[in-house]
Amino acid sequence: MQSFRHILRDSNCFLQSGIDSLKQWSDNWLLNLNISKCKIVSFGRHVDKNYVYHIKENNQITPLDHGESYKDLGVTFDEKLTFRDHIHNKVHKAYAI
Repeated sequence: MQSFRHILRDSNCFLQSGIDSLKQWSDNWLLNLNISKCKIVSFGRHVDKNYVYHIKENNQITPLDHGESYKDLGVTFDEKLTFRDHIHNKVHKAYAI
């Protein structure tokens, strides 16, 4: 499950509340999240990675790792939206054939 939001100011509290709401929704519908696979990727020119997002489960807080890229539906998105990794992977796969 993915969650996206455009940030217009330097407030991260509503993003953490969105993560908390997503966790509560998944618990209500008995859909377990694999927290070890949950990552945070921020897209933009000036990415602030200082804030640590977390997921709370069974009274244990697990910090989420910041990733530099994310693959969805076969397309690799990097934090600068350059698609450099995606193009490199496709060209490499074409040469392998």
